Amino acid sequence: MDLQEFLKQRWVIIAVLGIVRLVPPRLGYAIVNLTARRITKQKPKVYYKLRKNLAHIPGTDAHPGKLDQLTSQAFYHAVKYYFDFYRMAKRPDHRVKRSVHIPGEVYDKIKHAQQTGRGVILAGIHTGNFDLGMVALATDSLMITALSSANPNEAYKVQNKLRSKSGLELLPINPGSLKKALRLLKNNGIVATGLDWPHPEETCRINVFGKPAYVPLGTARLALLSNALTMVVSFYTKPDGNEGVIISDPIDVIRTGNREEEIILNTEAYMRIFEEYIQRYPDQWMMFHPFWADEEKSNFRGEKHV
Repeated sequence: MDLQEFLKQRWVIIAVLGIVRLVPPRLGYAIVNLTARRITKQKPKVYYKLRKNLAHIPGTDAHPGKLDQLTSQAFYHAVKYYFDFYRMAKRPDHRVKRSVHIPGEVYDKIKHAQQTGRGVILAGIHTGNFDLGMVALATDSLMITALSSANPNEAYKVQNKLRSKSGLELLPINPGSLKKALRLLKNNGIVATGLDWPHPEETCRINVFGKPAYVPLGTARLALLSNALTMVVSFYTKPDGNEGVIISDPIDVIRTGNREEEIILNTEAYMRIFEEYIQRYPDQWMMFHPFWADEEKSNFRGEKHV
């Protein structure tokens, strides 16, 4: 069985949760290191998917072996992120916040954007421990509603329960939840979306680092319909092992009078910030699906759905 399919099974996640809760952190991190080494040694299909994505980021091929080194580091980070998220989920808020350093100015920036009388979209990049980071961000008087997968697999269902219990309100993407998200944004609320996760039915080919990539359009659609401000958010692991966060200034909606053009222009504005952020920490970008259009062209036809 393919590694990605194996990890989607409910019993696997439940077993991992049990192990995480039983083992002390030091032993847990040793298991994390062993697991990551085993994955990178065996090089399953998902290893090459991630490696191909990282290869498009400038500087990842700076010298021979650099790309494989970054890919191996990315798998270590990925396993560690899940371990830390499962370990911290359901812990008291102050314990979660100690593991994610969110400066006061980040909260100030979000609240200042809200003070304009408009809603705020937090467009998250899948870098660092984004699950733990978003949970921590939602614990400090910021009421955040997050849009999640429309058809979550068994593993995602378990993870969503942990996210919900930790302070995030989760809405599976469907017509009803999108209407609720729009109401929240029009009433000065905060909605979190994924900026970079390719979706076959809501994707357009947009240049990222000069090459066409499958970029989701949902964030731009929400911004245009609600007139919300958008802030791009990226979490990352600091040298001390704790999580940090980068957040952009509020991005206003670009309007031209042509809806299709507006969707593209706004999405391109977000992706310019995306490029800047993932180039800082390429080995912390958890993108295990084909992202660039030259990888598996038959998988996506979203460019027809602008």
